[in-house]
Amino acid sequence: MNIQELIGSAPTILLIVASVLVILVVAFILFFLVPGVLHWFRLRRIQRRIATFSSQNFAAEFKKVFAGDKRLSHLWKEYQDSLHFQHEDRDGQAVVSAVRATVPAELFFNSQFVVDSGCSAERRSRGYRRACRPRHGAAYGVAAFRMSSRCAVG
Repeated sequence: MNIQELIGSAPTILLIVASVLVILVVAFILFFLVPGVLHWFRLRRIQRRIATFSSQNFAAEFKKVFAGDKRLSHLWKEYQDSLHFQHEDRDGQAVVSAVRATVPAELFFNSQFVVDSGCSAERRSRGYRRACRPRHGAAYGVAAFRMSSRCAVG
């Protein structure tokens, strides 16, 4: 028995289910697995570059490392704005002696943004949530609420 006879003798519903399953597996590989693996390699490359920092000017080194990734570059810029540079005078010039964090780095570089955004997991599930979002309840009631003219805030 060859493959054509096997497919020809299979029930129609089995062929439909198998086709849908194959399409879903291919879509998963193309739209989630491949971008996820590429993002993993990108993060590993950044991690290796951070491990090889040699100078004491970490702010400039981080900026160079994150320059290749648009998302991480933006996160670094936001985090760098929150850093406090402590200066001291050396030979009549102000030199940065220490860099202090005013907020934890986890506020900017959290796994939800760094890892999940690279896999586009949030963007792909957004359409599902929008389609399945309930159109009732407290949130819908508050959104539909209109204040009458008799209710003056005073």
